Amino acid sequence: SLHDALPISYDVILIQGGVETVPEAILSQLKTGGRIACIFMDGALGEVRVGYKDDHGVSWRADFNAGAPVLKGFAREKAFQL
Repeated sequence: SLHDALPISYDVILIQGGVETVPEAILSQLKTGGRIACIFMDGALGEVRVGYKDDHGVSWRADFNAGAPVLKGFAREKAFQL
């Protein structure tokens, strides 16, 4: 799959499309001290966030509103809701 084909240890990852979640398989390829940017979608409304990776994981900061279709492989798993 796309997530498994990428080499390890990037300084910067830019996901050019909408996401609902970022798979751990991609976050694990980001170097400590590295940055990741993508558009987190919630319905039709999206927010560009930049993540910074440290020894404890990735912390996200919201930058501005945007919109994009959610990319295949980046949607949340559907859960039962009442």
